[in-house]
Amino acid sequence: RTSWAPRHSRLQSWPWKAAQRYIVSPPGRGVATIAGMINVTRIYNAVCAVSGMRRAVAMATSFSLHRKAFGRLLIHHPLHARTLANMEVQVRGCAQISFEAVRLMGLVETEKASEEDNLLLRLLVPIAKLYTGKQAVWVSSEALEGLGGQGYIEDTGMPALLRNNQVLPIWEGTTNVLSMDVLRVL
Repeated sequence: RTSWAPRHSRLQSWPWKAAQRYIVSPPGRGVATIAGMINVTRIYNAVCAVSGMRRAVAMATSFSLHRKAFGRLLIHHPLHARTLANMEVQVRGCAQISFEAVRLMGLVETEKASEEDNLLLRLLVPIAKLYTGKQAVWVSSEALEGLGGQGYIEDTGMPALLRNNQVLPIWEGTTNVLSMDVLRVL
């Protein structure tokens, strides 16, 4: 048992103050010790971002196939169709980068990864997490806007989807933290 938490730490005043604490790595090697777990949660974040984007695009596309404006379906307006296409490109690109990270992590975890695979995983995970999280917010916002005023109504599910996707750029590493991770790999 150790008492490593600094006196100013909020842990000192929380109910778990009396909880047992154990050092799980040599001092100064904590992040390296949990790096595998960080990769899992960051890749999970990227896959969740793709899932949220896919849902947003599906909802916006479905709406555009039924909603008329200026005498024709929204999907038949070139500007609206281009917006949907741009959203779709982001979903597909983010899926590619996310599942490449999944593939590389699988190689690492089964000890079949080359040195190049290991380095690429270290570089790709923070990039995938950062980019997919940012794009999930953009795609969700565009999808909500594509539904017009109805997109703002809670019953459509779009506001909740946007709120849920809004956390993705924050959870498991902010843009600045992820950028520093990439610089460390380079």
